Amino acid sequence: MVKKLFIILVCIAYTTVVIAQKPFAKASIDRSLVYTQQPIKLTIKVYSPRWFTQGLELQSLKIKDAFIVPFTQTIASKEVLNRHSYSVLSFFYLVYPYKTGKNVIPAVPVTAYIPMGNAYKETKVVLNTPTIHFTTKTQPSEDSKLVSTRVYISDRWSKPFSSLKTGDVLEREITTTAYGTIPNFIPSIEMKPVDFARIYNTSNTTQQNINKESGIVISKRVQKFSYLFTEDGKYTMPGAEIKYFNPYLGVYKERKSTQSPITIQPNDQLGIVASMADSLAQQQATMKVQEPKIPLKRRIIQAIVHYKWYILGVVVLLFAFKYIIRAIRKIVQYIQERRRKYLISEKRAFKLLLKENDSNYKRYLMQLYYWMYRLPKKEVSIILLAKKQKNSTIEEMHQQLFAAKYGGKKTTIKHHFQYALKKLRKSIFYKKKIEYGRLEDW
Repeated sequence: MVKKLFIILVCIAYTTVVIAQKPFAKASIDRSLVYTQQPIKLTIKVYSPRWFTQGLELQSLKIKDAFIVPFTQTIASKEVLNRHSYSVLSFFYLVYPYKTGKNVIPAVPVTAYIPMGNAYKETKVVLNTPTIHFTTKTQPSEDSKLVSTRVYISDRWSKPFSSLKTGDVLEREITTTAYGTIPNFIPSIEMKPVDFARIYNTSNTTQQNINKESGIVISKRVQKFSYLFTEDGKYTMPGAEIKYFNPYLGVYKERKSTQSPITIQPNDQLGIVASMADSLAQQQATMKVQEPKIPLKRRIIQAIVHYKWYILGVVVLLFAFKYIIRAIRKIVQYIQERRRKYLISEKRAFKLLLKENDSNYKRYLMQLYYWMYRLPKKEVSIILLAKKQKNSTIEEMHQQLFAAKYGGKKTTIKHHFQYALKKLRKSIFYKKKIEYGRLEDW
Protein backbone atom coordinates (compact mmCIF):
# COMPACT_ATOMS: atom_id res chain seq x y z
CA MET A 1 0.00 0.00 0.00
CA VAL A 2 2.82 2.38 0.90
CA LYS A 3 4.61 1.52 -2.35
CA LYS A 4 1.51 2.32 -4.43
CA LEU A 5 1.04 5.61 -2.61
CA PHE A 6 4.65 6.54 -3.25
CA ILE A 7 4.30 5.82 -7.00
CA ILE A 8 1.14 7.97 -7.18
CA LEU A 9 2.87 10.88 -5.44
CA VAL A 10 5.83 10.65 -7.83
CA CYS A 11 3.52 10.72 -10.86
CA ILE A 12 1.66 13.74 -9.49
CA ALA A 13 4.94 15.56 -8.85
CA TYR A 14 6.19 14.80 -12.37
CA THR A 15 2.91 16.01 -13.91
CA THR A 16 3.10 19.24 -11.91
CA VAL A 17 6.66 19.88 -13.07
CA VAL A 18 5.82 19.22 -16.73
CA ILE A 19 2.80 21.51 -16.60
CA ALA A 20 4.86 24.24 -14.92
CA GLN A 21 7.49 24.13 -17.69
CA LYS A 22 6.74 26.30 -20.71
CA PRO A 23 8.35 26.53 -24.14
CA PHE A 24 10.49 29.56 -24.89
CA ALA A 25 13.03 30.90 -27.38
CA LYS A 26 16.50 32.38 -26.84
CA ALA A 27 18.82 34.37 -29.09
CA SER A 28 22.54 34.92 -28.68
CA ILE A 29 25.44 36.40 -30.68
CA ASP A 30 29.08 35.36 -30.66
CA ARG A 31 30.33 38.99 -30.30
CA SER A 32 28.74 42.36 -29.58
CA LEU A 33 31.54 44.62 -30.90
CA VAL A 34 32.61 44.10 -34.52
CA TYR A 35 34.19 45.91 -37.42
CA THR A 36 32.18 46.84 -40.48
CA GLN A 37 31.68 43.81 -42.78
CA GLN A 38 32.72 41.45 -39.97
CA PRO A 39 30.08 38.72 -39.59
CA ILE A 40 28.10 38.19 -36.38
CA LYS A 41 26.75 34.70 -35.74
CA LEU A 42 23.19 34.97 -34.45
CA THR A 43 22.03 31.68 -32.88
CA ILE A 44 18.37 31.08 -32.09
CA LYS A 45 17.27 28.19 -29.89
CA VAL A 46 13.71 27.02 -29.25
CA TYR A 47 13.12 25.03 -26.03
CA SER A 48 10.27 22.56 -25.48
CA PRO A 49 9.62 20.78 -22.15
CA ARG A 50 8.39 17.74 -24.09
CA TRP A 51 9.09 17.39 -27.83
CA PHE A 52 8.41 18.96 -31.24
CA THR A 53 5.79 17.44 -33.53
CA GLN A 54 6.83 19.45 -36.61
CA GLY A 55 9.64 21.64 -37.84
CA LEU A 56 9.88 25.31 -37.02
CA GLU A 57 8.27 28.03 -39.12
CA LEU A 58 10.43 31.14 -39.47
CA GLN A 59 9.65 34.65 -40.60
CA SER A 60 12.09 36.75 -42.56
CA LEU A 61 14.61 38.63 -40.45
CA LYS A 62 15.47 42.24 -41.28
CA ILE A 63 18.22 44.24 -39.57
CA LYS A 64 18.93 47.86 -40.35
CA ASP A 65 22.22 48.57 -42.19
CA ALA A 66 23.18 44.90 -42.41
CA PHE A 67 23.08 42.01 -44.84
CA ILE A 68 21.83 38.61 -43.59
CA VAL A 69 22.79 35.10 -44.71
CA PRO A 70 20.35 32.52 -43.22
CA PHE A 71 21.33 28.99 -42.17
CA THR A 72 17.85 27.76 -41.33
CA GLN A 73 18.66 24.04 -41.20
CA THR A 74 17.65 23.12 -37.66
CA ILE A 75 19.82 21.09 -35.31
CA ALA A 76 18.13 18.95 -32.63
CA SER A 77 19.64 18.49 -29.19
CA LYS A 78 18.88 18.10 -25.47
CA GLU A 79 19.67 20.61 -22.72
CA VAL A 80 19.15 20.78 -18.96
CA LEU A 81 18.22 24.15 -17.49
CA ASN A 82 17.43 24.59 -13.78
CA ARG A 83 17.29 20.80 -13.36
CA HIS A 84 14.68 20.53 -16.13
CA SER A 85 15.30 18.69 -19.40
CA TYR A 86 14.31 20.40 -22.67
CA SER A 87 14.19 19.35 -26.30
CA VAL A 88 15.98 22.02 -28.33
CA LEU A 89 15.89 23.03 -32.00
CA SER A 90 18.50 25.58 -33.03
CA PHE A 91 19.55 27.44 -36.18
CA PHE A 92 21.64 30.51 -36.94
CA TYR A 93 22.17 33.52 -39.18
CA LEU A 94 25.27 35.40 -40.27
CA VAL A 95 24.77 39.16 -39.96
CA TYR A 96 27.10 41.47 -41.95
CA PRO A 97 26.81 45.10 -40.77
CA TYR A 98 28.08 47.72 -43.22
CA LYS A 99 27.64 50.94 -41.22
CA THR A 100 29.26 52.04 -37.98
CA GLY A 101 27.36 52.82 -34.81
CA LYS A 102 24.96 51.07 -32.46
CA ASN A 103 22.49 48.63 -33.92
CA VAL A 104 19.83 46.24 -32.70
CA ILE A 105 18.63 42.79 -33.72
CA PRO A 106 14.84 42.80 -33.40
CA ALA A 107 12.77 40.03 -31.87
CA VAL A 108 12.46 37.03 -34.17
CA PRO A 109 9.04 35.33 -34.16
CA VAL A 110 9.28 31.53 -34.39
CA THR A 111 6.28 29.22 -34.79
CA ALA A 112 6.61 25.83 -33.09
CA TYR A 113 4.26 22.87 -32.73
CA ILE A 114 4.49 21.39 -29.23
CA PRO A 115 2.20 19.14 -27.13
CA MET A 116 1.24 21.18 -24.08
CA GLY A 117 0.67 19.79 -20.58
CA ASN A 118 -0.21 16.10 -20.50
CA ALA A 119 -1.85 16.14 -23.93
CA TYR A 120 -0.32 14.40 -26.91
CA LYS A 121 -2.03 16.63 -29.47
CA GLU A 122 0.17 19.36 -30.91
CA THR A 123 -0.40 23.02 -30.14
CA LYS A 124 0.72 25.89 -32.34
CA VAL A 125 2.86 28.29 -30.31
CA VAL A 126 4.45 31.56 -31.50
CA LEU A 127 7.60 32.38 -29.53
CA ASN A 128 9.59 35.62 -29.74
CA THR A 129 13.27 35.99 -29.04
CA PRO A 130 14.52 38.98 -27.03
CA THR A 131 16.14 41.93 -28.82
CA ILE A 132 19.95 42.05 -28.90
CA HIS A 133 22.17 45.13 -29.21
CA PHE A 134 25.59 45.29 -30.87
CA THR A 135 28.05 47.97 -31.96
CA THR A 136 29.91 48.33 -35.25
CA LYS A 137 33.22 50.21 -35.39
CA THR A 138 35.47 51.34 -38.20
CA GLN A 139 38.67 49.61 -39.26
CA PRO A 140 41.98 50.77 -37.74
CA SER A 141 43.02 52.21 -41.09
CA GLU A 142 41.47 53.06 -44.44
CA ASP A 143 44.04 51.07 -46.44
CA SER A 144 41.46 48.44 -47.41
CA LYS A 145 37.74 48.27 -48.09
CA LEU A 146 37.52 44.49 -47.75
CA VAL A 147 37.18 42.52 -44.50
CA SER A 148 37.87 38.79 -44.82
CA THR A 149 39.70 35.87 -43.23
CA ARG A 150 41.40 34.75 -46.44
CA VAL A 151 41.68 36.21 -49.92
CA TYR A 152 43.12 34.71 -53.11
CA ILE A 153 43.60 36.33 -56.52
CA SER A 154 44.31 34.58 -59.82
CA ASP A 155 44.87 35.57 -63.46
CA ARG A 156 43.86 33.75 -66.64
CA TRP A 157 44.75 34.87 -70.17
CA SER A 158 43.04 34.04 -73.45
CA LYS A 159 46.29 33.39 -75.38
CA PRO A 160 50.02 33.04 -74.68
CA PHE A 161 52.31 36.09 -74.66
CA SER A 162 54.66 34.65 -77.30
CA SER A 163 52.54 35.42 -80.39
CA LEU A 164 51.18 38.96 -79.87
CA LYS A 165 51.16 41.80 -82.40
CA THR A 166 49.95 45.35 -82.40
CA GLY A 167 46.23 45.37 -83.03
CA ASP A 168 45.68 42.06 -81.18
CA VAL A 169 43.16 41.83 -78.35
CA LEU A 170 44.14 39.86 -75.25
CA GLU A 171 41.41 38.83 -72.80
CA ARG A 172 42.30 38.83 -69.10
CA GLU A 173 40.15 37.24 -66.37
CA ILE A 174 40.88 38.15 -62.73
CA THR A 175 39.17 36.09 -60.03
CA THR A 176 39.11 37.34 -56.44
CA THR A 177 38.06 34.69 -53.89
CA ALA A 178 37.27 35.86 -50.35
CA TYR A 179 36.33 33.69 -47.34
CA GLY A 180 33.92 34.80 -44.63
CA THR A 181 32.31 37.64 -46.58
CA ILE A 182 29.63 38.22 -49.19
CA PRO A 183 30.13 39.28 -52.84
CA ASN A 184 28.75 42.79 -52.25
CA PHE A 185 31.80 43.64 -50.14
CA ILE A 186 34.47 42.51 -52.61
CA PRO A 187 35.72 45.67 -54.36
CA SER A 188 36.38 45.76 -58.07
CA ILE A 189 40.03 45.77 -59.05
CA GLU A 190 41.10 48.92 -60.86
CA MET A 191 43.68 48.20 -63.54
CA LYS A 192 46.52 50.70 -63.87
CA PRO A 193 46.98 52.13 -67.40
CA VAL A 194 49.92 50.88 -69.47
CA ASP A 195 51.84 52.56 -72.29
CA PHE A 196 51.56 49.72 -74.78
CA ALA A 197 47.82 48.96 -74.74
CA ARG A 198 44.35 50.30 -74.11
CA ILE A 199 42.39 48.54 -71.33
CA TYR A 200 38.62 47.96 -71.48
CA ASN A 201 36.49 46.51 -68.67
CA THR A 202 34.21 44.01 -70.42
CA SER A 203 32.59 42.03 -67.58
CA ASN A 204 32.16 42.10 -63.80
CA THR A 205 30.23 39.27 -62.11
CA THR A 206 29.97 37.81 -58.61
CA GLN A 207 29.34 34.37 -57.13
CA GLN A 208 28.48 33.13 -53.66
CA ASN A 209 28.84 29.61 -52.22
CA ILE A 210 27.49 28.70 -48.80
CA ASN A 211 28.56 25.64 -46.84
CA LYS A 212 25.46 24.87 -44.75
CA GLU A 213 27.28 22.49 -42.43
CA SER A 214 30.37 24.53 -41.55
CA GLY A 215 28.69 27.93 -41.85
CA ILE A 216 31.38 29.33 -44.17
CA VAL A 217 30.53 31.81 -46.93
CA ILE A 218 32.90 31.81 -49.94
CA SER A 219 32.43 34.66 -52.39
CA LYS A 220 34.01 35.45 -55.74
CA ARG A 221 34.25 38.42 -58.04
CA VAL A 222 35.24 37.67 -61.63
CA GLN A 223 36.37 40.61 -63.76
CA LYS A 224 37.25 40.47 -67.44
CA PHE A 225 39.43 43.02 -69.21
CA SER A 226 40.41 43.40 -72.86
CA TYR A 227 43.88 44.69 -73.80
CA LEU A 228 44.19 46.28 -77.25
CA PHE A 229 47.89 46.49 -78.05
CA THR A 230 48.91 49.77 -79.71
CA GLU A 231 52.73 49.75 -79.35
CA ASP A 232 55.29 47.09 -80.23
CA GLY A 233 58.31 46.18 -78.10
CA LYS A 234 59.18 44.42 -74.87
CA TYR A 235 57.19 45.33 -71.75
CA THR A 236 56.06 43.96 -68.38
CA MET A 237 52.43 43.04 -67.81
CA PRO A 238 51.58 44.25 -64.27
CA GLY A 239 49.87 41.88 -61.84
CA ALA A 240 46.57 42.54 -60.09
CA GLU A 241 46.55 43.37 -56.39
CA ILE A 242 44.06 43.68 -53.56
CA LYS A 243 44.33 44.51 -49.86
CA TYR A 244 42.11 43.19 -47.09
CA PHE A 245 41.75 43.36 -43.32
CA ASN A 246 41.59 40.23 -41.13
CA PRO A 247 39.43 41.23 -38.13
CA TYR A 248 40.38 38.20 -36.04
CA LEU A 249 44.13 38.80 -36.38
CA GLY A 250 43.81 42.59 -36.54
CA VAL A 251 46.24 42.88 -39.47
CA TYR A 252 46.15 44.11 -43.06
CA LYS A 253 47.31 41.78 -45.80
CA GLU A 254 47.92 42.10 -49.51
CA ARG A 255 47.49 39.64 -52.36
CA LYS A 256 49.12 40.06 -55.77
CA SER A 257 49.16 38.08 -58.97
CA THR A 258 52.51 37.64 -60.68
CA GLN A 259 53.68 40.13 -63.30
CA SER A 260 54.97 38.69 -66.59
CA PRO A 261 57.26 39.92 -69.39
CA ILE A 262 55.53 40.43 -72.72
CA THR A 263 56.80 40.95 -76.28
CA ILE A 264 54.60 42.66 -78.89
CA GLN A 265 55.56 42.27 -82.55
CA PRO A 266 54.90 45.06 -85.08
CA ASN A 267 51.89 44.80 -87.40
CA ASP A 268 51.62 46.51 -90.82
CA GLN A 269 47.81 46.64 -90.73
CA LEU A 270 47.45 49.50 -88.26
CA GLY A 271 43.95 50.38 -89.43
CA ILE A 272 42.58 47.45 -87.46
CA VAL A 273 43.58 49.12 -84.18
CA ALA A 274 41.05 51.95 -84.56
CA SER A 275 38.29 49.51 -85.55
CA MET A 276 38.93 47.26 -82.54
CA ALA A 277 39.09 50.30 -80.23
CA ASP A 278 35.64 51.50 -81.34
CA SER A 279 34.16 48.00 -80.90
CA LEU A 280 35.59 47.55 -77.39
CA ALA A 281 34.52 51.06 -76.33
CA GLN A 282 30.94 50.33 -77.40
CA GLN A 283 31.00 47.00 -75.55
CA GLN A 284 32.25 48.70 -72.39
CA ALA A 285 29.52 51.36 -72.58
CA THR A 286 26.77 48.71 -72.55
CA MET A 287 28.44 46.47 -69.92
CA LYS A 288 26.64 46.18 -66.58
CA VAL A 289 27.80 44.62 -63.34
CA GLN A 290 25.84 41.44 -62.64
CA GLU A 291 25.04 40.86 -59.01
CA PRO A 292 23.40 37.67 -57.72
CA LYS A 293 19.71 38.34 -57.27
CA ILE A 294 18.18 34.88 -57.68
CA PRO A 295 17.44 33.22 -54.30
CA LEU A 296 19.05 29.89 -53.55
CA LYS A 297 15.74 27.98 -53.43
CA ARG A 298 14.77 29.28 -56.88
CA ARG A 299 18.14 28.32 -58.31
CA ILE A 300 17.74 24.79 -56.90
CA ILE A 301 14.25 24.49 -58.42
CA GLN A 302 15.53 25.74 -61.79
CA ALA A 303 18.37 23.23 -61.70
CA ILE A 304 15.96 20.38 -60.89
CA VAL A 305 13.63 21.38 -63.74
CA HIS A 306 16.54 21.75 -66.17
CA TYR A 307 18.16 18.42 -65.29
CA LYS A 308 14.96 16.48 -64.52
CA TRP A 309 15.62 13.75 -67.11
CA TYR A 310 19.15 13.23 -65.81
CA ILE A 311 17.84 13.00 -62.25
CA LEU A 312 15.14 10.55 -63.37
CA GLY A 313 17.79 8.47 -65.14
CA VAL A 314 19.94 8.35 -62.00
CA VAL A 315 16.94 7.24 -59.92
CA VAL A 316 16.09 4.49 -62.43
CA LEU A 317 19.71 3.34 -62.45
CA LEU A 318 19.75 3.19 -58.66
CA PHE A 319 16.63 0.99 -58.64
CA ALA A 320 18.05 -1.20 -61.42
CA PHE A 321 21.36 -1.42 -59.58
CA LYS A 322 19.50 -2.70 -56.51
CA TYR A 323 17.95 -5.60 -58.46
CA ILE A 324 21.19 -6.29 -60.34
CA ILE A 325 23.06 -6.62 -57.04
CA ARG A 326 20.34 -8.95 -55.75
CA ALA A 327 20.58 -11.13 -58.90
CA ILE A 328 24.39 -11.23 -58.69
CA ARG A 329 24.15 -12.24 -55.05
CA LYS A 330 21.80 -15.12 -55.91
CA ILE A 331 24.08 -16.27 -58.74
CA VAL A 332 27.10 -16.22 -56.43
CA GLN A 333 25.19 -18.18 -53.78
CA TYR A 334 24.13 -20.73 -56.41
CA ILE A 335 27.73 -21.14 -57.62
CA GLN A 336 29.00 -21.48 -54.06
CA GLU A 337 26.39 -24.13 -53.29
CA ARG A 338 27.24 -26.06 -56.47
CA ARG A 339 30.93 -25.97 -55.58
CA ARG A 340 30.26 -27.05 -52.01
CA LYS A 341 28.30 -30.07 -53.26
CA TYR A 342 31.01 -30.87 -55.80
CA LEU A 343 33.79 -30.78 -53.18
CA ILE A 344 32.03 -33.52 -51.19
CA SER A 345 30.79 -35.48 -54.23
CA GLU A 346 31.74 -38.97 -55.36
CA LYS A 347 32.93 -37.63 -58.70
CA ARG A 348 35.61 -35.46 -57.12
CA ALA A 349 36.64 -38.21 -54.72
CA PHE A 350 37.18 -40.56 -57.69
CA LYS A 351 39.29 -37.94 -59.53
CA LEU A 352 41.51 -37.59 -56.48
CA LEU A 353 41.78 -41.38 -56.29
CA LEU A 354 42.98 -41.60 -59.88
CA LYS A 355 45.75 -39.10 -59.15
CA GLU A 356 47.33 -41.47 -56.61
CA ASN A 357 49.72 -43.19 -59.05
CA ASP A 358 52.96 -43.11 -57.03
CA SER A 359 54.40 -45.66 -54.62
CA ASN A 360 52.62 -44.29 -51.54
CA TYR A 361 50.01 -47.01 -51.09
CA LYS A 362 48.92 -45.60 -47.70
CA ARG A 363 47.64 -42.43 -49.35
CA TYR A 364 46.07 -44.54 -52.07
CA LEU A 365 44.14 -46.66 -49.58
CA MET A 366 43.03 -43.56 -47.66
CA GLN A 367 41.67 -42.00 -50.82
CA LEU A 368 40.14 -45.32 -51.89
CA TYR A 369 38.10 -45.60 -48.70
CA TYR A 370 37.13 -41.92 -48.99
CA TRP A 371 35.75 -42.60 -52.46
CA MET A 372 33.94 -45.75 -51.36
CA TYR A 373 32.27 -43.79 -48.56
CA ARG A 374 30.91 -41.38 -51.21
CA LEU A 375 29.26 -44.20 -53.19
CA PRO A 376 25.46 -44.43 -53.02
CA LYS A 377 25.60 -47.46 -50.66
CA LYS A 378 28.70 -46.27 -48.74
CA GLU A 379 30.84 -49.38 -49.14
CA VAL A 380 33.47 -50.13 -46.48
CA SER A 381 35.43 -53.01 -48.11
CA ILE A 382 36.99 -52.95 -51.54
CA ILE A 383 37.19 -56.77 -51.59
CA LEU A 384 33.47 -57.15 -50.90
CA LEU A 385 32.68 -54.43 -53.43
CA ALA A 386 34.75 -56.23 -56.09
CA LYS A 387 32.95 -59.50 -55.33
CA LYS A 388 29.54 -57.80 -55.63
CA GLN A 389 30.52 -56.39 -59.00
CA LYS A 390 32.20 -59.70 -60.00
CA ASN A 391 35.45 -57.87 -60.74
CA SER A 392 38.22 -60.41 -60.09
CA THR A 393 40.96 -58.03 -61.31
CA ILE A 394 40.26 -55.46 -58.57
CA GLU A 395 39.97 -58.24 -56.00
CA GLU A 396 43.36 -59.76 -56.89
CA MET A 397 45.11 -56.38 -57.09
CA HIS A 398 44.00 -55.27 -53.67
CA GLN A 399 44.71 -58.67 -52.08
CA GLN A 400 48.29 -58.25 -53.32
CA LEU A 401 48.31 -54.65 -52.06
CA PHE A 402 47.14 -55.69 -48.59
CA ALA A 403 49.72 -58.47 -48.52
CA ALA A 404 52.43 -55.96 -49.37
CA LYS A 405 51.16 -53.53 -46.75
CA TYR A 406 51.03 -56.02 -43.92
CA GLY A 407 53.88 -58.20 -45.17
CA GLY A 408 56.37 -55.34 -45.40
CA LYS A 409 56.97 -55.71 -49.16
CA LYS A 410 57.31 -52.71 -51.44
CA THR A 411 54.66 -52.16 -54.09
CA THR A 412 53.78 -49.61 -56.68
CA ILE A 413 50.37 -48.43 -57.89
CA LYS A 414 50.63 -49.15 -61.59
CA HIS A 415 48.77 -47.39 -64.36
CA HIS A 416 46.45 -50.35 -64.92
CA PHE A 417 45.05 -49.75 -61.42
CA GLN A 418 43.40 -46.64 -62.81
CA TYR A 419 41.90 -48.54 -65.70
CA ALA A 420 40.57 -51.22 -63.40
CA LEU A 421 39.06 -48.61 -61.04
CA LYS A 422 37.33 -46.85 -63.92
CA LYS A 423 35.86 -50.15 -65.04
CA LEU A 424 34.68 -50.90 -61.50
CA ARG A 425 33.00 -47.48 -61.16
CA LYS A 426 31.34 -47.84 -64.53
CA SER A 427 29.87 -51.21 -63.55
CA ILE A 428 28.54 -49.77 -60.25
CA PHE A 429 26.66 -46.88 -61.86
CA TYR A 430 25.54 -48.96 -64.85
CA LYS A 431 23.98 -51.45 -62.48
CA LYS A 432 22.33 -48.61 -60.59
CA LYS A 433 20.76 -47.33 -63.82
CA ILE A 434 19.46 -50.80 -64.68
CA GLU A 435 17.87 -51.15 -61.23
CA TYR A 436 16.29 -47.72 -61.55
CA GLY A 437 14.87 -48.66 -64.98
CA ARG A 438 13.34 -51.87 -63.66
CA LEU A 439 11.72 -49.94 -60.84
CA GLU A 440 10.16 -47.57 -63.34
CA ASP A 441 8.85 -50.51 -65.43
CA TRP A 442 7.31 -52.02 -62.36
